[in-house]
Order: sequence, then C-alpha cells, then structure tokens
Amino acid sequence: MDFKREFILKTKAIYKETVTENMAYSKMCEKFESYFVDLKESLKKEIEVSNGEFDIMIDKDGVIEVLLNQRELLITIDDVGVVVSIKYFDEVQNEQVENKIDIIEYDGGAYKSQVFQSPITRNIIDNYLAIAFRDDLEKNFESYSE
Repeated sequence: MDFKREFILKTKAIYKETVTENMAYSKMCEKFESYFVDLKESLKKEIEVSNGEFDIMIDKDGVIEVLLNQRELLITIDDVGVVVSIKYFDEVQNEQVENKIDIIEYDGGAYKSQVFQSPITRNIIDNYLAIAFRDDLEKNFESYSE
C-alpha cells in the first residue's frame, strides 16, 4: 500500500504541467465559443436576413469567423495556440489583405494574449471584435441614421 501512494504522487507530479495546460486550453476554447455563441444568438434574425453579408461561423475544428460587409474576424485555434486576424478587401490595392492582430500561446498555466499580456477574457475577445469592425460599423450606422 505504501508504493501505491508514492506511485500516485509521482505520477501526478510528472503529468501536472500537461494536465494544467489541457485545462487551460479547454477553458480558453470555452471562452471563445461561449462569447461567439452568445453573439450569434443575439443576432440570429439579422444573420438570417443579411443575404450572406453577415454571418458568425463556429467550426468544431477550431475556426471562428465573423463576417460583416467584406471584413472578417478570423480566430484559428490549434494545438499550439491561437491566431487572431482580420481579413478585408483593400480597394486601393485591389486585393484581399490579412492582418494578424494577436497570437495567444500557453505560458505559465494559462493561454495568454501577446498583445494584451494577460490570460484570455471576454473583454479581450470583445476588443478583437471592436478592432475588426468598429470603424465599418460606425460608418454604416451613420449612413442609416441620416
């Protein structure tokens, strides 16, 4: 019986970091998914009537896309981390442009944003949405309110 206890303690110590990283990964994925599921539910009717100009897609393979008026917030989650980028059509250059706005990697027990230097929160995810769409939304809103 003494070795059983020793075996358990040493095995837990050996796998502690892996277990911690897996838990942090799950927590981060849940934050992204719950944020965008909430957003999609709140705008369900608008998505239905937008004729493809607006959509929120949550792929089970780790890709989240928010598309609005030829701009796209793209969040790609894989085993090593997350890349957050914005895609849009540059009319001056006449080409599709993709800008990386953040990389999220595992560090010290949590998945942390390189830009915000902290673990992922709903506020950080909200900032990604604002960076991607605030200017376009303001322009479109002004033209509808006139």
